[in-house]
Amino acid sequence: MAGKDQKTETREKIEVILIVAVDIFLIACWIFLPETGMWGMVNETMGAFLILSWSICFLLGGIKKKKEDKKAFILGIAGFICIFAFGGWISKNVVLDLMTGPRTVHLTQITTNQSVGRIRFYYYLSGKDGSKNYRFKISTNEAVELEDAASITLSYYPRTERILEFCNVQKRPVWDEGAWKKQSEDYQFIK
Repeated sequence: MAGKDQKTETREKIEVILIVAVDIFLIACWIFLPETGMWGMVNETMGAFLILSWSICFLLGGIKKKKEDKKAFILGIAGFICIFAFGGWISKNVVLDLMTGPRTVHLTQITTNQSVGRIRFYYYLSGKDGSKNYRFKISTNEAVELEDAASITLSYYPRTERILEFCNVQKRPVWDEGAWKKQSEDYQFIK
């Protein structure tokens, strides 16, 4: 009997270690995966997968206590259903975006900005298409590359507001020193 308890205890420890490892992996993916492109949608689903792993913990806990405590079993199943439903509600936008596909928009009046989150810095691309304002999460490298953008055509998923790809980026004209000197000489000549 003692050998069986030890095997059960070892199995339970392995299950806990496995679930914690999966949660750490999902959190790391959420932090390190890019905000745009194909991996941007994978990043978006990491929260739902994390919640799904928590709901599985409730389910396993309820099943293990099935014979000993009926209340624990019922609470485990109820917790699984509630948390699983919450994870489904969170992931509904991802599923709907993947079903309907991306949209294309042409943005002008481009700005990039940064905000500080709990874990990391977030970078955003903002712009206008006609009278509608848009704001998308972007990576650090993209924020630097798009600082001098005059207009951008991009494909994005509307519900999750994730950019799939940058189709066309037009930069603001950059004046080199010779151009500035020529411009100032022309100005002096006009005077």
